[in-house]
Amino acid sequence: MDYTRVITNLFTPAFGLLFIFIFLTMNSSMEGRIKRLFYIAVGISAFETIVSEIEMWTETFSHSTMLRNVTDHLGYMDRPFILYTILLIVMREDKNKRKKCIYVIPALINVVLCLISIFNGMIVNYSESNVVSRGSLGFVPYVISGIYLIIIFVYTIMNVTKERRNELIIISAIMIMLGFTIALIALFRLRQIFSSALALSLIFYYIYFQIDHSRKEYEEKARVAKARAEKDALTGIRNRGAGEADINDILKDKSSGIFGMFDCDKFKLINEEFGHDTGDRVLIAVADTMTQSFRGHDVVMRLSSDEFAFFLRGITDYKVAKLCLDRFMTAISEIKLDIIDNKPVTISMGAVLYDGSYETSFEELFKRADDELFYMKKMGRNNYRINQDKPKPEKK
Repeated sequence: MDYTRVITNLFTPAFGLLFIFIFLTMNSSMEGRIKRLFYIAVGISAFETIVSEIEMWTETFSHSTMLRNVTDHLGYMDRPFILYTILLIVMREDKNKRKKCIYVIPALINVVLCLISIFNGMIVNYSESNVVSRGSLGFVPYVISGIYLIIIFVYTIMNVTKERRNELIIISAIMIMLGFTIALIALFRLRQIFSSALALSLIFYYIYFQIDHSRKEYEEKARVAKARAEKDALTGIRNRGAGEADINDILKDKSSGIFGMFDCDKFKLINEEFGHDTGDRVLIAVADTMTQSFRGHDVVMRLSSDEFAFFLRGITDYKVAKLCLDRFMTAISEIKLDIIDNKPVTISMGAVLYDGSYETSFEELFKRADDELFYMKKMGRNNYRINQDKPKPEKK
């Protein structure tokens, strides 16, 4: 027996699979279902490696044995199942269980044929002198493996997204390598190279998963950090910095709308009479009323303390604007909080209609709305005023 050849053939797949197994065990961030599929793929691949080495050992015998017959057929059985496991990993986001059940049928058919072939040699048989020959269905296991390669490749192409574009490249490389390897086995019975090719394929795919997972984790953390930086900690709506930036982006395109700002009437007295915690509850209720009253693409923000602002996109008609603000004022008046003895919550508001016919900015709209708000406070509060005039051009 050539021990050097055995060690050489075992080295790459054994250490490759051991590498994946160790890192899978250490990996606590990978989704459990995907990790189980990788474990299954590693297990079947390890089985394939062992079976392959036993078959190569029995190949040196001067006479045929049932051990070689069984191990050779077991190798034909497990290759489609390894590819099917890779297919399940590729289909990890597919909820169609029926489709997955259908895809396992070729592998099951292959198992039945291989079991029958152990006794009648229709896939592979051996002479008394241990010479192997292909049976009448000898190419069936390779055809079935080829079918799985095609299914994996086609499915990946049909379901490729911007996020999974890199996976298509990895899958394509793996399918080419495994396809070439299966062709060599079918033509020249170079069975020993399949275990190495399979181990390398799983290593590449696992490394891709780790890199992709790390990227998504980083992007998610960045998104959460950005959201926290943009949101007001108390109310959960935009803070001034984020709201001002969003409104300026809208105004750069000269998108029309109505800008408004308001504060809670006599809010200082609420804090003094009921405490700052109660005042915070009032502010949260006002912010919730804003998000419920306005549309999802409108901008709502907290400026500071009890001051809020908003930009309602696409509203240029005075009557429509008045209708929207009337509804909002009514919604504010309907806020009932036991902690303030159900006393009414009222606001004073100033607003500016912007028709998009001239350049402006958040600061300019803020100043004009603030003037209207100041006027309403002088007139008695609990009301609003809309400025629909265009700003006068500055004198040169």
